[in-house]
Amino acid sequence: MPFQVGIIVTLVVFVIGAGLLTAFAIRGIKNEDKQAGK
Repeated sequence: MPFQVGIIVTLVVFVIGAGLLTAFAIRGIKNEDKQAGK
């Protein structure tokens, strides 16, 4: 059981981390577009 729980926790953390990185990347691209537009 503990082993399976560890795998689930690792996957959840990985997914959340990837989501945050994607969000920051999208924000960075939008910010660059705004600066380029000006």
